[in-house]
Amino acid sequence: MNSLPMYTPEEGILLLMSPLEQLGSVYPASINENANGLARYAIICQENGFVPIVEPEILVDGSHDIDRCL
Repeated sequence: MNSLPMYTPEEGILLLMSPLEQLGSVYPASINENANGLARYAIICQENGFVPIVEPEILVDGSHDIDRCL
């Protein structure tokens, strides 16, 4: 993830990251890990003059009920 395309900020490059999150038996840990990865991605982009676009996608599929989602 530390490798970014070789563009100059003047070219107006926007970098998009859309991770897929699926609720599982250890979902709090996986959500936290994913959030930390997105934060690192955004920091690396900003340090290199890029605009990060972070767009997590959460699947609603699974055997969990509404109470588990809340």
